[in-house]
Amino acid sequence: MKRLIIPALILIVAVGVWQIQKYVVSKRISTQTVDNFLGLNIADVNKITIKTAIDNFTFILQGDKWYLQESGLRPVDSLAIDNVLTSAVSLKVGTVISQNPQRQKDFMVDSASASFVQFFKGDRLLSSLIVGKMSPGFTHTYIRKPGSNDVYQAEGIITYVFGRKRVQWYDRTIFAFNPNNLNSVELTYPDMTYLLSRDNSKWFISKLPAGDKVPADSAKAANFIAQLSNLKAAD
Repeated sequence: MKRLIIPALILIVAVGVWQIQKYVVSKRISTQTVDNFLGLNIADVNKITIKTAIDNFTFILQGDKWYLQESGLRPVDSLAIDNVLTSAVSLKVGTVISQNPQRQKDFMVDSASASFVQFFKGDRLLSSLIVGKMSPGFTHTYIRKPGSNDVYQAEGIITYVFGRKRVQWYDRTIFAFNPNNLNSVELTYPDMTYLLSRDNSKWFISKLPAGDKVPADSAKAANFIAQLSNLKAAD
C-alpha cells in the first residue's frame, strides 16, 4: 500500500504542476493580445510612406484630400487611403509566432518582399509597420515592427491594403456632383438628342430641339443620376 501512495502523490503533484503551467501559458497568451498595435490616432496622420518590392509612395494630406507625391501632387482614391488608416489603427495582434530572423522571408516580412509603411505627423514619425503575406487559412496577415525580429499574426487580411500597384492608388473619379443640384441631363445619340429634366420631384423626357415633354420613370431617372453623380473609371 505504501508503495502505491508515493507514485500516486508524484502523479498528483505532476498533474498540479501541469495545470499551473497551462494556466500561466494561457494567461500569458491572452494578455499578449493587443488592440491598436501601432498606437495610432487617425487625426494625427497627415503623411504616409509605403515602400514595396517594386515601388515607393509618399501620400500627403492637404485640407481634407489625400495626394500622391509624383512630379506634382496627384489625387488618390480616398477609399484606398481610408482602408490604410482604418487597418492601421484597428490592427490587432496575438502571440509572437517567430523570433528567428532567418524565417522572416517565409512570412514575407523581410526587407526584400514586404511592404514597409510609415505614418507621420508633419516630419515626425508616429509609427511604422512591416506587412507580409497572408496566413494559410486566409484569416490573418504576418507583420512585424522595424528593428524587431518578433513576427506576429495580425487579425484580418491587410496585405493588399498596403501593397497596391501605383495605378491602383489613383483617384478614378471622372466627375462628381451632388445629385440634388442637377435639374437636367442632355443625352446625345448619333441620330437623336434627348433632354431629361426635373420639375420638383418628377422627371420628364423630351426630344431636342423640339418635342413634347412626357413623364419619365422617376425611380429609374433618380438611379441613373445617382450613378452618374459619382462616375469612376474601371482603370
